[in-house]
Amino acid sequence: MVESTISIRHNGRQSSVSLQATEARLEAFRQALLREEFKLVSAGENRWEFRRELRLLAGDWPIKLIIERRGERLDISFFMFTPWAWIIGLGLMIVLFLPMVDLQGAPVVFLLAVGVLGLAVYKQRLDFSPDASWQGPPRKQWNEKMTRLLDQVFAGEAGGTP
Repeated sequence: MVESTISIRHNGRQSSVSLQATEARLEAFRQALLREEFKLVSAGENRWEFRRELRLLAGDWPIKLIIERRGERLDISFFMFTPWAWIIGLGLMIVLFLPMVDLQGAPVVFLLAVGVLGLAVYKQRLDFSPDASWQGPPRKQWNEKMTRLLDQVFAGEAGGTP
C-alpha cells in the first residue's frame, strides 16, 4: 500500500482531496492525467472534467475525475463508475430476452435481475477506498496510482517532501 503525504478522503461514492496549488502544479497534474490515458471531456475557466475509458480486457473500470479551482485552492474528486449504457443495456436484456426463455424460475430470475439493476444504479459511483476488498484489484490499483500521482505533483505544496 502507498503511504500518502496528502490526505485523500474516501466518501463511499467518491474519493476527494482539497489542497493549495499553483498554476504550474495544476498544469503538471493535468498533463500527468493525460499520460495516464485520461481524456479531457470538458474544460471551463475553473473546472475540468477528465474521463478514463473502460479497459475491459485489463479488468479496469471507467474513471471520472473533476478538478475545481477556487482561487489557489483545488478540489479534486474522482471515482470509478458503472456506465449508464451498461445499466440500461442490462434492463433491456431483462425485459426483452427473459420472456423468451423457457425457464421454470423466470419470476425469481426476474426479481434477482431487478435487484442487481437497482444495486447498479445505487452503487453507480465507487470511491477508491483501499479497504474495499470486495471490489478487487482495479479499485486498489487505482487508489495506489492516484495516491502516487497526487503525491508526485502536489506533495511539495501540501507540506510533504517534493
